[in-house]
Amino acid sequence: MINTYALLIGIVLFGGYGAYRVYKALNEKTHISQSQNLNLSQKQKAQDSKIEKRKPEPAYQLQTHNIKYWLYNPSYSFKSYGLIGLYNDLVVKNLWINEPFHSKFYEILMILDKNEFMIADPHSRVITMNVRGKDNQLTTSKSFQVFATRDIVVATFNNAMSDIVRFDKHDAQNIAIAMCVIALEQSLHYQSNEASLDTIKTILNGYAFTEDVHYISDLVKESDKQLQFVNKAYKIAFQTSSTYAYNDSEVPKALQLPIKLPQKVLKEA
Repeated sequence: MINTYALLIGIVLFGGYGAYRVYKALNEKTHISQSQNLNLSQKQKAQDSKIEKRKPEPAYQLQTHNIKYWLYNPSYSFKSYGLIGLYNDLVVKNLWINEPFHSKFYEILMILDKNEFMIADPHSRVITMNVRGKDNQLTTSKSFQVFATRDIVVATFNNAMSDIVRFDKHDAQNIAIAMCVIALEQSLHYQSNEASLDTIKTILNGYAFTEDVHYISDLVKESDKQLQFVNKAYKIAFQTSSTYAYNDSEVPKALQLPIKLPQKVLKEA
């Protein structure tokens, strides 16, 4: 009986000691956790204080708008606002400043600006007039309506701009020059009734891609599927451009070609 009581007392004492050890261990763990939380809180406050005291680094924007390119000054070269706009919209906006295209296209625009190229209105009524001069000689002249070639060129590019730039850059640039050539081929230079073929040869003289330009020009005339937009743009240009009265008795003026191109200047695009 005594042994039984002794065994029970031993079990109680051992259990109580075990419970005390568990309580003590848990108490120490809680103290360590609180201490760690306190340290983390202090570190976080110190870090936040550093963030608040730290000055924000300045953000620098790329100065891409300050990049300058070697460009011509169309406002100085051209009287026609349409040609000024064409140079800016086609060449400057697309940064088509590679040579030989840049200078050749600008030269063509200068020729269009300095000369009164005209395209006869096929729907115009032709008025024939017989005039007898002081020497009693009878002269005959014809009056009819004409389009200014430069107006047709500008209007055509305005109608075809988005289609041109979809092509490979090299092809697109040659298409642009070919479009000018086609318009000039239809032009009457003052009193002449012949297309200005010599003028075309003079304009393209020395251009490295003359053969490509002529090939594209032929494709347009043959209504090539890829270039149908050119003929469509020409058609719209004639429908929307104004005509002017012209009499073939006017004294013809010499063709004006630029002796040299003006100097390029550094400008923002």
